Amino acid sequence: MSKEQCESLISVCIIEKNAFIRKGLTSFLESDCYKVFAELQNIQELVALGEDKVASNPCPCDVCLLGIVPGENNEQVENDLTTIKTYLPNTHII
Repeated sequence: MSKEQCESLISVCIIEKNAFIRKGLTSFLESDCYKVFAELQNIQELVALGEDKVASNPCPCDVCLLGIVPGENNEQVENDLTTIKTYLPNTHII
């Protein structure tokens, strides 16, 4: 489906350490009914962004794609999820 055929665009935040994967996801998503709100390397960039973009719009994105490395510390992943929900309270996390 092309963007012209979409009734409304779905706003997405991508948080992924690998720049190649981030760019690939952005390219793929923007060719369809999605708008990439932010393309971030880590949670700290979301926190920094929160002071600007997120503060002016309490629900800036519909979906957050979070890249998790296999074997990543479970406690850190839980902290990341909590941070996302703090700054993007109405987003769905994938």
